[in-house]
Amino acid sequence: MSKQCVSIGIMLFFMFLPGHTSGQGCGPDTDCYTKCYEEPAPDKQVECFTKHIDAWPDCAGAKNLSIAYSARGFAYYMLNRYDKAIADYNKAIEVNSESVYPYFYRGNVYSALAQYNSAIDDYNKVIKLGLPEESDVNINSPAYCARGTAYANLKEYDKAVADLDMAIDLEPSGKCGNGVRGYAYFILGGVHYSTRQYAKAITDYNNAIELRPEYAEAYINRGNTYIAFSKYNAAIMDLNKAVELSSNVAVAYTIRGAAYYYLGDYDRAMEDFTKAIELDSTTPYAYYSCGVIHSIHGRKSEAEAAYSRAEAIFSAQISSPTADPGLYSSRGGLYLWTDKCAAARSDLEKAITLDKTDPYAYGNLGVYWWHCGHDKKKALKWYKKSFAHGFTQWDVLYNRAADGYFLAGFNEDPDFKALVEKYRAANMPNLPPTGEPSKSLAQTSLSNILDSLDAMAVLLKHPAVDGDISGWVAEMRANIAQDPKQVMELVGPFSGNMGTFIDNEYFNIFNLRPVSNEPAARAKEWETASKAYYAWRIKFIREAIRVIKGLKVLGAESPGLDFSLDMESRGSRSPYTPLGKVGIEALEHNLAYEINKSTGMGAKGNN
Repeated sequence: MSKQCVSIGIMLFFMFLPGHTSGQGCGPDTDCYTKCYEEPAPDKQVECFTKHIDAWPDCAGAKNLSIAYSARGFAYYMLNRYDKAIADYNKAIEVNSESVYPYFYRGNVYSALAQYNSAIDDYNKVIKLGLPEESDVNINSPAYCARGTAYANLKEYDKAVADLDMAIDLEPSGKCGNGVRGYAYFILGGVHYSTRQYAKAITDYNNAIELRPEYAEAYINRGNTYIAFSKYNAAIMDLNKAVELSSNVAVAYTIRGAAYYYLGDYDRAMEDFTKAIELDSTTPYAYYSCGVIHSIHGRKSEAEAAYSRAEAIFSAQISSPTADPGLYSSRGGLYLWTDKCAAARSDLEKAITLDKTDPYAYGNLGVYWWHCGHDKKKALKWYKKSFAHGFTQWDVLYNRAADGYFLAGFNEDPDFKALVEKYRAANMPNLPPTGEPSKSLAQTSLSNILDSLDAMAVLLKHPAVDGDISGWVAEMRANIAQDPKQVMELVGPFSGNMGTFIDNEYFNIFNLRPVSNEPAARAKEWETASKAYYAWRIKFIREAIRVIKGLKVLGAESPGLDFSLDMESRGSRSPYTPLGKVGIEALEHNLAYEINKSTGMGAKGNN
């Protein structure tokens, strides 16, 4: 029966530790936040924060008290004392409801508890509030990434993809606030895998690996995705790399063992499954696969022992309220190998009830109707459903260690072969190159940088602009084109000069704004000039942001870049930005507001 050896789940939550404003005021010379956070263990941090919170002086202020509660809540979170963490975040919000941190951290706790709707409510609040003016931390990307992850766990995949795409757009290195380059692409790959969009998943993992070449988890997931359409040698290459990077990850050995297993290299497969069990004795897939290998070699007692252990683990995992529906499909497949036909049918029908998109559950039910029910018509019916839902692992239909073990006679039937040929070509995607990560992300980013610098050079010659730095832009373009590694030296000057230049141009126009007693013709003249400038400014910022995002992808790190991206994401932090508008759309609204306000026309703001 077809099965994925390991089901790749979406990660439940991730850690994010933004730069809190330190709590000044715990004492005349004491910064309690820094002092407590420097404690080596979370339980010691709890003791330290509790001491200061219990003796909190009025002069220290509510804002800093909220930070202290939030920080202690994080320490409880690290101790897995989620009830205590939530209580502290609730208190932090009570003390200062405008702080984003406790909402974000509480959302992470709810995610850890699989209370995803509550987590989403908190992440919504984070996105609505944003960060205060003085912060140089980009909160939007982590918030969108966290909310997208929560949506993915709720299987609301369209919303998950939209949020993760936004997170990547706001932070092109894909960090999501946790310091791991490529993380957003990694999560997005899991979403595309879960929706059987395997080609997109491969591209996502390629991008994650390109941004972080030592990303063992991305190699593991890409290897598992290759198995989904029988690219076993490519999978082995990825899993070899994953084991090289992190040799104590049981799932890497389990998936590599599956690749060897499907290739018929049972000795190596057994070595990997045994190693996986040594590292994690609660992995049912390794026991299950060992049982199959023993079965096809006639080792009945060894097979029964492995199957029994796998069944016990599957049953324990299925009892969880958050159990993956795929567990029923896998246990149903195991029951087929142990000739428990009634139990197999029950599990497979349950799997389909819980997830009507899983091609492997339909395929296993096809196996049941041929092997147990001896009903060709029903077997064809369920295999047709399997193929129609995106089945891609065609070789297993003839593999004696998989479906082929049960389908002798049926898999050579003309009706079945015609069904296979009908769907085989349609279901096989055009895949990115295998074995090595694509370089398209870096190449595209560099191309975008060069194109945008060219566009900026043209914009800087516009007559509405007082000043010309096109020579500096041209020099930067020439340097990057000649040696992209110079990007690190160019980041600081670019972010600083662009911010200063744009602000200076803004004030040149703003200072010419007419006063109330000037004639209408003067006001009209200013309106025309300012509209011309604002149209230019939007184009210029659009190109500057493309350069900044490209620099981030290529490895540039700078607080100035983060600040610029965060300003762009929330429309330059204007109080007039409507809720739900971000980026250039928000900027265009804010600039229109300034023009309308100055000419007496007014504009709608947040409400």
